[in-house]
Amino acid sequence: MSAPITKSTAEVKLLRVGESATTGLPCFIYHDPYHERFVNHVRSLVAQNLPVLVRLHPGWNYPAEEDILRKEVDRTGHAVLVVGYDDAAEEFILLDPWDQSRWGGSRGGEWRIGYREFGLFTVDCTKDAVIVGDLPKVEIQFDGVDKLRCNVTYSCPEPLFQTFIAEEAFLTLTVPKGMQLNADGNRICLGQLQPGETCSVVIPVTLGYPVNGEITAEIEFVIRSLWLRDWKEPVRVASRYRITVIERALV
Repeated sequence: MSAPITKSTAEVKLLRVGESATTGLPCFIYHDPYHERFVNHVRSLVAQNLPVLVRLHPGWNYPAEEDILRKEVDRTGHAVLVVGYDDAAEEFILLDPWDQSRWGGSRGGEWRIGYREFGLFTVDCTKDAVIVGDLPKVEIQFDGVDKLRCNVTYSCPEPLFQTFIAEEAFLTLTVPKGMQLNADGNRICLGQLQPGETCSVVIPVTLGYPVNGEITAEIEFVIRSLWLRDWKEPVRVASRYRITVIERALV
């Protein structure tokens, strides 16, 4: 068995190698009746690489029969995704799932809508409401070589409402050969997290040499709505880090 490495003989580095969502997506709802502020907030969210889901009035510029609009479309409206903006043209860039083969018309794919028109045709129970999805985040680092610090954040970008809480949150760590977690199991309960809150946990570790492989930190949230009865959604995100242990000679 390899002898543990002490602080005086080694340095540990972590390099993030990837992040992937395995299931679910926590969403936040935002409403603002003031058009200019609403447009600026949507621009800000898109600039953070957060696509914005909006609902357009179903009868606006969509060539469907009246009974189809009333029975099939009007119940939910028509959803499009805001993925970019053009300040020079004062337009938002939209991705539209409109099925031309079924519904006809010129919509579908990528198109644009002006800033002034955007607020007029955006509806979601009330005027000027949007939905944004943002994944939880995990950051891990070493404190010396004998403690692993994990920061788990339930992301909530401004100016979104705190409409969904993480009723349960868990962190599961998978470590490579040569590394040992000095804890009761590798699944850690983080309790309840509010949107925007970060939970930090420190786990003692023992390192042998060499340590080869990656650390995987998987977050599991159970999201519950504060205003939709009995609505829950599981969300899982995994972050991977490559671990490097450098031996240093004693001086």
